[in-house]
Amino acid sequence: MLRRSSLGVHVRNWWRQADHFDWFHEYMQSRRLLHASRAVIVVITLSLVTVAVALNLSQSDARSGLAAALGWTAVANGIGCAMLWLVSWPSRPESVAFVVVLDVSIAIVCLVQPNQMVGLVGVTAFAVTGGYIACCHTSRLMLYHIATVVLVGAFLAYGYVTAGGDAFLTLAVFALGQVVNTLVPFWLQFVVHTLGGDVVDSDRDPLTGLLNRRALFQRLSVALLSKRSGEEYLSVSMIDLDRFKNLNDTSGHDVGDRALVAVGAILRTMSPDRTLVGRIGGEEFLIAEFLDSDDPGPIPQDVCDAIDRMPYRVTASVGAAVGRIADISPREFDDFVFALYRNADRAMYEAKRNGGNQIRHLVVTDWR
Repeated sequence: MLRRSSLGVHVRNWWRQADHFDWFHEYMQSRRLLHASRAVIVVITLSLVTVAVALNLSQSDARSGLAAALGWTAVANGIGCAMLWLVSWPSRPESVAFVVVLDVSIAIVCLVQPNQMVGLVGVTAFAVTGGYIACCHTSRLMLYHIATVVLVGAFLAYGYVTAGGDAFLTLAVFALGQVVNTLVPFWLQFVVHTLGGDVVDSDRDPLTGLLNRRALFQRLSVALLSKRSGEEYLSVSMIDLDRFKNLNDTSGHDVGDRALVAVGAILRTMSPDRTLVGRIGGEEFLIAEFLDSDDPGPIPQDVCDAIDRMPYRVTASVGAAVGRIADISPREFDDFVFALYRNADRAMYEAKRNGGNQIRHLVVTDWR
């Protein structure tokens, strides 16, 4: 009973695994591997297209008109899939469509082969989409993929055996296709999701759950590379807790930790989408927000007021620095971010010298 229950837990965990498409994209982008990854996918997809073209040409005389038309349609679909990646990194829906269209195209090429053993061997080509799903998408999409592989392989195996083919050879080739397309993607999905969890955990401050300093600046550089329309300015706000050392000395570090956790919760609650929030030091926090003007907006003052209302004897000094990003080249992003960080830090210390529990902001026009 315990073993059965444990198996059920593993199956449920596998089924509920989150989509890692955004994490995978961000991971590749942060390591400057986005273009290389796209190139690899384009080359692999076009390689499959080349195989399909060769099969279409080699057995054109043995096919009906419908089978030939379907075979060339699959080739056109494959070219379209390659072009999708050649143009840019796709969105999540486009990525799912890529998997479905490529799977359908591979299935067509396998099913229209006059020699069903050739089609049965061709089932191994599904490993391409299986590996991609394992890296980027959910278990639900993987289940669809495996069902497609099993149905196509079983249909071809049945047809070959009933036509007088060697049953043992058919079984061996069918089993090979299922191992390559089922067990290998399962293992790869386990590794990728485990690695993704470790990477995500390593990016977080263990006390507050916010991004740590390294991850915050890394993700900010990635966000700048993919900035959206209307995001003309970047605001960096530094938050430092006033009298935090005194809180630790008089109330103990447990109370100090609870205050830090409460601040982290406030920052998460007040931060809209595309805003990055992190803890970069003992009692220092940072917010990075994309804006459409050089006005830092309400967040710095709202944060200052919310921390003042906490049931702890601390307030916050907040410094914000805003800079225009429209004319910044990707090579300058890191320098630009750190220039805003330094100016926000300077503004924060000015607020602290003036008594704390207030904000100061600067518009940075010359950061080089």
